[in-house]
Amino acid sequence: MIEVDYQSVNCYGESLCGDSFLREDVGKRTIIVHSDGMGHGPKANVLSELTCEIVMSEYMGKKSITRVVETLASRLPLCSVRGIGYSTFTLIDVNKLSNKTIIVEYDNPPTLIFRGNEPLIVDWDVIDIEYKGQTKELLISEVTLKEGDTIVVCSDGVTQSGLGTDSMPKGWGSTALGHFIEKIISLRSSSTLTATELAARVVEKAVENEKYYPRDDISCTAIRIMNN
Repeated sequence: MIEVDYQSVNCYGESLCGDSFLREDVGKRTIIVHSDGMGHGPKANVLSELTCEIVMSEYMGKKSITRVVETLASRLPLCSVRGIGYSTFTLIDVNKLSNKTIIVEYDNPPTLIFRGNEPLIVDWDVIDIEYKGQTKELLISEVTLKEGDTIVVCSDGVTQSGLGTDSMPKGWGSTALGHFIEKIISLRSSSTLTATELAARVVEKAVENEKYYPRDDISCTAIRIMNN
């Protein structure tokens, strides 16, 4: 059984979150897209929501992942100030029968995978993508998950939380985030820790790092493979 949850907190003073999440259950597959729109507020919200919809529809339409990004670049509305439309995303496609999982990462913070409370190192294929005159890296991995495994996806509002503070001059970072998640998993039975609790704990800690006045949207998707 796969358990999924998404938690988010808006940038301080904003009524809309610039990060978005979309899930589709199709037959034996669960497909998830987690996106972070450029900036924050209404414009970022539009960018991230469109990104989730475009990536999901193109991917489910069996387009190549390169074509998915090309379509995304052509459809996102341009910012009137910066002249670009930009949004990052992570896509996760889990086969609920075999637990074979495809992860596609586009400019989001690194996806964190745990087997028990230990980080799981996976191989990544790197594809260079031309995006509005810039070369970006698209990362793709395939992994077969096991009972008790965990995947965590975050926006950079999480990894950059605390940026500029005395204790975190460079932000929280993916390494410290990984240690934080390891501790949560190790203190809880793998059969009782829920995706909801894990995602909420990550978001709460990131908000705490920001002294409870987040300067960016903060979001986390947690995926857990539970007992059937």
